[in-house]
Amino acid sequence: MTAGGIVGGAWSDLMSHIVPDRIRGRYFSIRTSLTTLSQLLFSIVGALMLDHTSNLINTFTLLWIIAACGRGLATILFCWHYDPPELYRHEPSQTTFHEFIRQLHTHSFGRFVIAFSLLYFGTYFSSAFFAIHILNDLHFSYLQLGCIQLIMPLATVFSLPLWGRIADRIGNILPMRFNAALIVLLPAAWLINHNFWYLLALNAFSGFVWGGFQLLTFNYSISELPSGQRLAYISYMNALASIFFFAGSALGGWLGPILPQVGAYQLYSVFLFSALLRLPACFIFQTLPSDQPAETHLSALEKFFFLPRRFIPGRFSR
Repeated sequence: MTAGGIVGGAWSDLMSHIVPDRIRGRYFSIRTSLTTLSQLLFSIVGALMLDHTSNLINTFTLLWIIAACGRGLATILFCWHYDPPELYRHEPSQTTFHEFIRQLHTHSFGRFVIAFSLLYFGTYFSSAFFAIHILNDLHFSYLQLGCIQLIMPLATVFSLPLWGRIADRIGNILPMRFNAALIVLLPAAWLINHNFWYLLALNAFSGFVWGGFQLLTFNYSISELPSGQRLAYISYMNALASIFFFAGSALGGWLGPILPQVGAYQLYSVFLFSALLRLPACFIFQTLPSDQPAETHLSALEKFFFLPRRFIPGRFSR
């Protein structure tokens, strides 16, 4: 994880230089769809190999060797990756992590980082409990659990091209606000019904929403910053968000079992509390300035979904 954290910001900065603004949504949606689909397929292949083997140790060893060879091949291919001769028009930022934290409230990207971190803080508060709820409370089979979990990346794969086209057309902020509001509601939706088909549909919808949100936030983070600041600021954002990931998980593990019970199951209180923790992030996302291209005019359908305040009578419609 440390090694991945070291290169994450540099990779994002590199891609921002070689992928033009006008096609970033389409390009990264296709790329993410392919990586998600390959991960899903190879996970299924690995699971089938483990289910039908009489020697688990040798099968695990074979899978690890295949994974290591895949990473080695990826490293060799990356050595041929296009390297722009000039990355920065200005000197890279020398801002320290402490200065970055202190200045978060002074600019729109700082508010984005705060909202992004808070949203994942609330998400990680409950993320570990869904599988426990499905198996221990609802007594679903492992096949049903697998279907509920696998439908999410499948929905992500099929929805990303749509989100990519939307981002290229109207910018990242408007659909990002829309997705953030839906993400707030997702854990509370688990309280409505515990039917298998309902939860399968709910997780498919979650894949649709989360896939778009992750694509949009990535596109925004590499588009909002000037080239001299991008590497440092994205790395700092990832570091701060990781702290919130850990804090949310730790708080959920400590506080979850002692929350007062809401509804039929103890874990319903965890899901409801997770939704409440996501609310502040949703409000902050609404304050971010729009990055809609000046020449783009929203259709009636786009206004309905991404500018709902226009349909509210009174001063909120102005």
